[in-house]
Amino acid sequence: MEMNSKLSSRLLAIIKYVDPSDIVIDVGSDHGQLAIELARSNAAQRVLASENKRGPFKTLAAAVKHSQLTNLNVMLTDGLNNIPADINTVIIAGMGGVTINEIITRKTAPITQIKKLILLPHGGAPLLRKTASELGFCLIAEEVIKDDNHFYELLVFVPGSITYTSDELLFGPINLLKQSPNFRLMWEKVYEENEYILAKPLNPKRRKEIEALQERIKTL
Repeated sequence: MEMNSKLSSRLLAIIKYVDPSDIVIDVGSDHGQLAIELARSNAAQRVLASENKRGPFKTLAAAVKHSQLTNLNVMLTDGLNNIPADINTVIIAGMGGVTINEIITRKTAPITQIKKLILLPHGGAPLLRKTASELGFCLIAEEVIKDDNHFYELLVFVPGSITYTSDELLFGPINLLKQSPNFRLMWEKVYEENEYILAKPLNPKRRKEIEALQERIKTL
């Protein structure tokens, strides 16, 4: 089925990595755009859209009810707490990397039942690569997406044992191999922003950290 052209490039990119056999939870589903499209297009077997606060949950529930989709449900829950045992795919998009990291590392998160993690953070991708690998996941796909003049890193993990190098954690092992135009543009932008910062007074520790990062970016 044709995808909804009104979806952002970020949400459309996520859908590419969902399989028809996936039983998905979209954590922090907001107005449910992604969850509704996954269900409407039968991109997933079933979809669960969640929110953790009653106000946003009521808005989400109304949108889902209006969609009249029988393969889409809603849940009021915090992160992955108490999710159904048949959920095998987790999507978390639109949150900071630190927040996503906290969600997937909670003791209440049933991480062993998850067969796929699709993460699209606002920053913090290196932290998520490190944490996911420590939880027993490995990357099968990475993309750098440009949306509204901002860059976002999409990370797709499945169960697997792997140890990444420090450069692979920072830049992404698949990104390093693919060297996509958006990947290069993103790091060129970071380099330029850092040069602007270095031109200003900084404490010695911070200056050293940024200079070290600049040298790593130069190797790309």
